[in-house]
Amino acid sequence: MARNKIEESFADSILRQVYAHPEVLVNYDLLKGIGVLESFEVLVSSFKDLEELQRKAVSIFSAESLDDLYGIIIESILQKFIPTYLLFAVKDDLFSDSPQLSCYKNLKKISSPIQIPSLAPYKSLFEQFPGVIDFEKLEASSEGDGSLGLMGGLNPRLVIPIQGAGELYGFILIGKKLLEEEYTDAEVFFISTLIQYTAVAIQNIINRKWAVTDGKTGLYCFPFFRERLNQEMARSRRHGHKMALVVLDIDHFKQFNDLFGHQTGDGAIVLLANLLQELTRAEDLICRFGGDEFMILLPEADESAALAFGNRLRNRAEEIHIAHEDKKKAGMTVSVGLSVFDPSVEKSVDKLVEEADQALYQSKSAGRNCVSILQKSGLLDRAAGFIKK
Repeated sequence: MARNKIEESFADSILRQVYAHPEVLVNYDLLKGIGVLESFEVLVSSFKDLEELQRKAVSIFSAESLDDLYGIIIESILQKFIPTYLLFAVKDDLFSDSPQLSCYKNLKKISSPIQIPSLAPYKSLFEQFPGVIDFEKLEASSEGDGSLGLMGGLNPRLVIPIQGAGELYGFILIGKKLLEEEYTDAEVFFISTLIQYTAVAIQNIINRKWAVTDGKTGLYCFPFFRERLNQEMARSRRHGHKMALVVLDIDHFKQFNDLFGHQTGDGAIVLLANLLQELTRAEDLICRFGGDEFMILLPEADESAALAFGNRLRNRAEEIHIAHEDKKKAGMTVSVGLSVFDPSVEKSVDKLVEEADQALYQSKSAGRNCVSILQKSGLLDRAAGFIKK
């Protein structure tokens, strides 16, 4: 019994004590008839919801991605009701109003039936209607507002803006309940509180993203990359497999900028970053080291695999052509340096990076637009590790 009392929630404790009170039992019919008991039970239900959300708070606030966060939200909602659909329109970028759309029908993910290019049209609207909004009331109060057209096509019951730190992060559309019952006040309160937590979690996700990624390309920054490189080297030692580090930059990039302008140069960096994401595997890690220099971690890759990747990258980079305002197209080539980590040889992260840099320098010395690799001896193996067009 003592254990049950310890595990009993605060809300259940209040409920038990009230209904055990003699005066309540004697006047039960009266209290029920005038709605006191119903209101009390709604209040206790709200306490239970808050206790449940407090238990989930750590998971909500520590979600590492929007998909992880949506999973927690759906799990929480499922304990209360099943909506016919949910649509999340949420941005994960500090400098863009373009939201990511995730749609769930009967809590199963589907393709979004609508497109929402920007959150900008909704900012002033949600300033007037904060909190959980009944869509019909919202529609009636903002008649003629074209921003509601896309929403209305889904016939939502509830609209919940996600606000935080003076910023609109997005909104959630909730359809009718599966059993076509109306949403109760307690359910609306639960959703409202959950979304307040969600706003904080989204801010955490955005801050975390911009702490470890490069704003121009969306690739990882070097401090985070270096830590992951260290972890991968430790894993390589445990399992006895090799791994490769790729370093590359754009040939004659300063001349490229001087000739075509920095805006075109920025475009070249973004296009190259996109190519790197296209060519790499899910387990590979890409970093923008700075300027036009990039690094790529290739887990479980030996010399042969690293060389094949480096040459494939070099060939594909030659296909990149950046349109310029004078209708000329700027071409691109890259130089690539490779270093392979052999777990049987003691080597630090800094040494691995240094060797890849040396290989990159060798590619530049050899005329650029080529790939070089340093073997474990530290000497360039021209027969096996040097490829030039």
